[in-house]
Amino acid sequence: LNKTWVGDSGFNTRTEDLQGFVTYEKDSKKVTLRTEKNSWTKNGDVWIYKFKIPASAEVTNWGENVLKEYELKKEKDSDVYKMTNTLKKYDLTIAKKVIGTAGDKNKKFKFTVKILDNGNLVKGKFKVLINGKEYEYEMGKTGIELQLKHGEKAVVKDIKYDYDYEVIEEDTDYTEYYNILRSDQSVVKNTTKGNKVSGTMDEDYIITFTNNKDKVPDPEKGNIPDTGDNIMFWLILTLLSATGISTGLIYIRNKASLYR
Repeated sequence: LNKTWVGDSGFNTRTEDLQGFVTYEKDSKKVTLRTEKNSWTKNGDVWIYKFKIPASAEVTNWGENVLKEYELKKEKDSDVYKMTNTLKKYDLTIAKKVIGTAGDKNKKFKFTVKILDNGNLVKGKFKVLINGKEYEYEMGKTGIELQLKHGEKAVVKDIKYDYDYEVIEEDTDYTEYYNILRSDQSVVKNTTKGNKVSGTMDEDYIITFTNNKDKVPDPEKGNIPDTGDNIMFWLILTLLSATGISTGLIYIRNKASLYR
């Protein structure tokens, strides 16, 4: 068996995690041999474990205890059975949407993105695609700060499996909502009121923040609101207006009577 770790795994020096097996058939009998811990040898970046099996035996399967944070690829080259473990990494997309009659689609909204490992900020640089253009951001003491306007999106690339994320939209003068989708557009969380989202990276996620802002009605222009807001005020104003018109008509009629 040949085993290779790909990515910033931390396992490339830990032989106790290299648990593999080989299954072969001979004389209609299946035999499975398993690796012994700490019995691998290392040649460069490749770990090697040698099994002794009968020359006439046919290997029918080989593999390992697949760690959940890795993808396993198997290849056969003559009597060498190769296993490559690639660390899983995922993308976090943050999208911006503005709605409402007073929504400013040219306004840049501020976001703070944190990537966490057991509650601690992951230090280092992250690739971020903003509208398709690649940038590099340093994870500061408070996270990565981004600015997005309506229709824009940012993609934080290659976040390790099982890392946590936290995204906060800082602007508060809009009514804020968010929803979360997977990369195949299936729903993780339906539209929810709020400006803060957190979770764990176990696949690609798309978080859309929607901000809604409507114009405040102007009484001088007769903009009666569509909702029930201030409805009592408008009812009283209407009644007063009607009373004023009736009083005026009575006054004119009485004045005309004096000259008869």
